[in-house]
Amino acid sequence: MPWRSTPPPPIPEWVNPDGTVDESKMPEELPLIGADGKVVEDVNGKSRMVKTRVKIAQSGAPQAPVAGLRAGEKRSTSTDAEGRKTETAEVEPSVPPAH
Repeated sequence: MPWRSTPPPPIPEWVNPDGTVDESKMPEELPLIGADGKVVEDVNGKSRMVKTRVKIAQSGAPQAPVAGLRAGEKRSTSTDAEGRKTETAEVEPSVPPAH
């Protein structure tokens, strides 16, 4: 059987031609899509929904980690042009001891 490509999904009305999002046209909620690409349903067959907007309260100055850095841990912060701050933590994976 030859490989067939499927057409891409339609572009939502809230996505501009340049790929930016017009939040004034975006719905308040959208269906939750699972790893298989299908809409996730609850036990009653109703589509699970996710909110598209989350209110983030302004807080005071960031607090230092309570226990400090763990061995092998690296942390950094960056601020983008819009003023959004991102904290990145790199930690070496570990395996808990067997019992």
